[in-house]
Amino acid sequence: MHFKITDRNDFLVLENLDVWPRAYFTDQIVRSSSLEEFVNQIWLRDKLPIAAFAPGEIKKLPSLAALQTTNLPTVVPATNYRLLPNSTEFDIHAPAAGVVCLAEGQANDFTATANHEKKSVLTVNRIFKAIYLDHAGDYHIEFVFRPRHWMLACICFWFSIGAIIVLGVTGIFSDRKKRQNQPISKSA
Repeated sequence: MHFKITDRNDFLVLENLDVWPRAYFTDQIVRSSSLEEFVNQIWLRDKLPIAAFAPGEIKKLPSLAALQTTNLPTVVPATNYRLLPNSTEFDIHAPAAGVVCLAEGQANDFTATANHEKKSVLTVNRIFKAIYLDHAGDYHIEFVFRPRHWMLACICFWFSIGAIIVLGVTGIFSDRKKRQNQPISKSA
């Protein structure tokens, strides 16, 4: 491993120069049917990030098969990250067709867009997310987590807020009306 000293103020801060980027583009994929195969691919690549797909993922998107080559892959790290509670955004330059890998856990209910165009979310490296880009270009990528009943929950929330406001306003006006209709008692 290669380390670079980045700060020496209160304590020593080292940067690992061999670590894979959080998100990256690559124009090459490898097929990985098992955990052992995946680990072997990592060792073969030395320090280069890989995009390993299970055969089932490759069948889902046949365009991936064309990216299985023995050439040295092109790897481009992402830039301009924006991390929010339920989403990750970043920019990436793709010099050719390939995949963008995001080293965050893959789960159901994620959506992805590239330049606001919806993309299928694939599982890469056994646990992470990826999307396929069919041509070169500069892309703004966004991965968003939306639970299955997200829209229903939002509708119920706003309906409840509206109902509370209506009930509150109705209560205030009916209270005023009752006070206005009460006879004023005069003391003798």
